[in-house]
Amino acid sequence: MEKSSFRYNQNLIGKTLQVLVTDKDRKGEYVSGLTEGKINVRIVSSDESLIGNFIQVRITGASEFSIAGEPVFAELLEEVR
Repeated sequence: MEKSSFRYNQNLIGKTLQVLVTDKDRKGEYVSGLTEGKINVRIVSSDESLIGNFIQVRITGASEFSIAGEPVFAELLEEVR
């Protein structure tokens, strides 16, 4: 199962997914959430106001049991500057 879930998660790299932000991650510079398919996501953001909201996340990494990504709106902010 670990190999197939890792392969599945790897295929998500580069995609943008809707994620429900659920909590502050144990490392302060991250929040965590869940995809619609209940995959754990670590998101590069320390903004706790995101908790309880759905956001778009571009997936940048994968492991057997979770994925990692960055909020898409971060790119929008860079374009505005």
